[in-house]
Amino acid sequence: MTTATAPVAPSSFIKHRVAVSIMFLMNGLLVGGWAPAIPVFKDKHGLAESELGLMILLIGIGSLLTMPITGAIIARRGSTGILVLAAWLCVPLLPLALFAPNLWLAGIALLLFGGGLGSMDVAMNANAARIEDHHSKAIMSSCHGFWSLGALIGSGVGGTLLGLFGLGTQALSIACLMLLGTFIAMSRLMRDEVERGEGIEKPKLALPRTLTIYLVAIIAFAGFTAEGTVLDWAALFLREDRNVPEWMAGYAFAAFAGTMALVRFVGDPVRNRLGDLRTMQISASLALVGFLMAGLAPNLTGTLLGFAIAGLGLANVVPIAFAAADRVPGIPRGIGISVATFCGYAGILVAPPLIGFVAEHVDYAVIFACVAALPLYCLLAARTVNQR
Repeated sequence: MTTATAPVAPSSFIKHRVAVSIMFLMNGLLVGGWAPAIPVFKDKHGLAESELGLMILLIGIGSLLTMPITGAIIARRGSTGILVLAAWLCVPLLPLALFAPNLWLAGIALLLFGGGLGSMDVAMNANAARIEDHHSKAIMSSCHGFWSLGALIGSGVGGTLLGLFGLGTQALSIACLMLLGTFIAMSRLMRDEVERGEGIEKPKLALPRTLTIYLVAIIAFAGFTAEGTVLDWAALFLREDRNVPEWMAGYAFAAFAGTMALVRFVGDPVRNRLGDLRTMQISASLALVGFLMAGLAPNLTGTLLGFAIAGLGLANVVPIAFAAADRVPGIPRGIGISVATFCGYAGILVAPPLIGFVAEHVDYAVIFACVAALPLYCLLAARTVNQR
């Protein structure tokens, strides 16, 4: 981590860390709250699977549209204001999408929902990166752990509310929690407004010409793509290649997500002790071994163990990449992290249809063994996260 320019009170660090962690929690809560409502949304509008896929794609498109804009705003004005604004805008968007009376309005609401999530994502990661630099302590891994916790609460509690009380109660409860969390965090966030004055030139907002930022962004792409592959295809892998019962098909993702969430909450002390370079090398190596084991293991136990090891390794890859992207020399703060988040989310959008096409010709076991190429790139490019 970089060295702070002046002593900072521990209470200030705790306040800033808690506030941005709440923002990560709220963002995950929204994503998790949408997940159990998808079947109800599908039935309400009478959608086929392909039509539902297009509607879900609107969320990703909305995110990709707002991420570069948010990065530009952060470079000029800092992350705090745009983070709070994006969070407030997200509050009503999930209920609007779910309560829309027709498909056109629902599609517009989902596009805006994705835009709000994407803008909030860039801003909260940028704010966390500022806290790391200002306080000389790693927090990015645990922040992403809070995102995972929020997604778990949103899907678990949201799904329960949906089953017991219906869509209205579920959507409004998620919105109220988002409202409360944003209100609690907004005044406690670290202020990182960009300095202004004579002789200080406004940052030029153009695509960076530094190769390093793209090498770091591809690490984020690789991490997100690997995560998305497990999320979308691991259950089918167990059911069709390992011949497990339907009720066991989710065990692969559970093993993967469980170790990932656990490591993200303990990842910051590891980064503080070992540094980002060494942590990335160890993490990428574990993920590489895990995916090879998951794809090549001859039995279910070995496959599940492989997914657990892959989650253990991938847990810190994206947080380290995001923190590194925000401190690449010569790039305005905010621009680098928007490039990394854009590439990361592009990986989630690209992976499912591509793997679906490949799965028509090869076994899932081969696909997951080949996914090991993604952490292999992270291992080879690990030195790029050590830039100052």
